[in-house]
Amino acid sequence: MSEIESKSEQNLTMARFSIEKECYATSIHCSYYACVQFMTHILYDYYEMSEEDINIKQKQVSKELGGGFHAWVINFFVIKLLPFEGGKIAIDFSSNATQLKKWRVLADYKRKKITLCEAKQSQTYSKNILEILQNYIKNKSS
Repeated sequence: MSEIESKSEQNLTMARFSIEKECYATSIHCSYYACVQFMTHILYDYYEMSEEDINIKQKQVSKELGGGFHAWVINFFVIKLLPFEGGKIAIDFSSNATQLKKWRVLADYKRKKITLCEAKQSQTYSKNILEILQNYIKNKSS
């Protein structure tokens, strides 16, 4: 397991632990970053991109579309997933990632009390995203 994949696993563990400890905003934060780190793991280990490669590609796209690394990496995988099931997988991925990102912004930056229900819903988004990505790398490897 790569270091970045291990960090993703650690964030999933902390998301669950945070819910147990009623730290719901932290749970959402960890659920989100587990997904970003897993996407990064795929870039490094399956696409064999270096940090420099990723920075160059992200900056090129960001100039055209706006947004930072998170927007770029989500868009990267939406594009990669488009050929599967007539685009349905890409739509599911995009929907889950967009919702999880919105909840992460609320959890991290807004004056909103985060509930258990919202934390659990964020875990569901994260689970869906990670399942899609794990199936994608299985298909890419075979």
